[in-house]
Amino acid sequence: MEDVKASGSDDLRQVAPGLKVPSEITVDATLPDEPGLHLHVVLRLHEGRYVAREVSVTAADGRQVSGEALRRLPLAAVIKRGVSGLITSKNLGPVLAPNDGDERSDEAVELRMVALRYRVARLLGEAPNLYIADALGVSRATAARRVAAARAGGYLRPDEVATAGGAPARWGR
Repeated sequence: MEDVKASGSDDLRQVAPGLKVPSEITVDATLPDEPGLHLHVVLRLHEGRYVAREVSVTAADGRQVSGEALRRLPLAAVIKRGVSGLITSKNLGPVLAPNDGDERSDEAVELRMVALRYRVARLLGEAPNLYIADALGVSRATAARRVAAARAGGYLRPDEVATAGGAPARWGR
């Protein structure tokens, strides 16, 4: 993806402990595989997940956009890239500069970041361990150990569990 930009409304909603997200996000992208096409998506927060309110594709030169070109658009990847970056950046403050009395070691900052990425993955419907492995550039096993360490350190609550799709596990109820 060549250029993906996301912006969010100032209306922030708490969707998980330590995770505030805009009630509406706009994602704009130009795609290198489809020269001259511009993708515009408006997402609204609904019951803890983002749903598309508006999706439009326009061609810079005024030509028609074919159905084949629409099918080739990596819509989900573009949206996830824009949304995850925006949400992560809006929640970095408490991770990097914690409240007085909170642990400030490099390890604590890393575990808070793992917890933040875990919550972002759940919001996006991604498998948290895979999302963290990709973000950290580590194996799934290492990501799972980092999640376990974040949970043991109190950065993730015991009830914050997820299956591959990001929904709470049924056996956890």
